[in-house]
Amino acid sequence: MIRIFSYSHSSTRMETPGIAELPAHLSDPDRMVWVDLEDPNDEEVGVLGGIFGFHVLAAEDCIRSDYLPKVGLYDTYTFLVLHAVDLEALAEGVETIEVGIFIGERFLVTHHACQVKGVFDARGKIAQNPGSLLQSPDGLLHSIVDAMVDHYQHALDRFDERITEVESLPDGGYDLARDILSLRTELLRFKQVGALQERIVGQMASGDIAWISEGNRIYFRNVY
Repeated sequence: MIRIFSYSHSSTRMETPGIAELPAHLSDPDRMVWVDLEDPNDEEVGVLGGIFGFHVLAAEDCIRSDYLPKVGLYDTYTFLVLHAVDLEALAEGVETIEVGIFIGERFLVTHHACQVKGVFDARGKIAQNPGSLLQSPDGLLHSIVDAMVDHYQHALDRFDERITEVESLPDGGYDLARDILSLRTELLRFKQVGALQERIVGQMASGDIAWISEGNRIYFRNVY
């Protein structure tokens, strides 16, 4: 599904144009545009290269789902891969959802294979008050990243529960060895993702990533 939000600074009104109308909105210097791609079909994914003109490697990296957090710098945009906690899967284990992000001067594009709570929350805020998050791409990005990082606490709480469950198992049993191995694997993966993502948020806060305004860096420092 593709959701397009186009905010006019002069009229303070938001529109939700279709794909065919998107180029006109992107070319309007008065507008800030957010395109959110959630489990998109082929036509919807086509906007990455066809309308935005993103580099084919960045578009492919966005669509694939096997990347750790990373940053790609281009002339007119920055490409990010960040990870959100899969809140729906916490009962079974700690998993993350990759979120591909393109940020430019007047646009933000997000891509994810399934619902991400931080993105969902941002859409809800925009529905109530469009001007709250659509003033700038980096302001919107902060709201999404801030929520994603907040939700990491749910994963940490789940790890605590899992450790308690493992400690209650009989010593030397097969279930104990299996659960310890599973828990260790998930912890190492989560630590790796968290460390890389911490570094990227630190770059946002320090001004090392383009399109993060000086005025909004303090908010990313708070997230960091």
